[in-house]
Amino acid sequence: MMKQDEVHAHSTIDTRGIAVVHVTGLVITNLGTTTVNEEIEQLIVDMDTPKIILNLSDVSYLDSFSFGWIMGVYRAIRAKGGEFALCSPNEDIRYLFEITDFTRVVPAYRTEQEAREAIVTGNQSKRIVYI
Repeated sequence: MMKQDEVHAHSTIDTRGIAVVHVTGLVITNLGTTTVNEEIEQLIVDMDTPKIILNLSDVSYLDSFSFGWIMGVYRAIRAKGGEFALCSPNEDIRYLFEITDFTRVVPAYRTEQEAREAIVTGNQSKRIVYI
């Protein structure tokens, strides 16, 4: 299990009101017990209509607890009328998305730019989907 202090999160909010939470950590067990959870919960509270992207470019692996936590975050943001997306998963995480059909529910994009465009325009044509 990864120690909590080995997982880091920092967020930025652009001029369009889109928050990007960048996660750093290798093998992450249960994102919900890390600073990532605190960062996202605060954004959800602070934003009237949250628009949040979780950038996974510096994460090598997520466990099933993290998938459950992401689903909870997705529901909380949608309940406030907001938008949520994942971006930049590596090949191993994309494989987990594929075998679990995860991206059928939670939008995921190959790049942060694609996720931003989808949130701004509503066009999800670049969404990672598996058939």
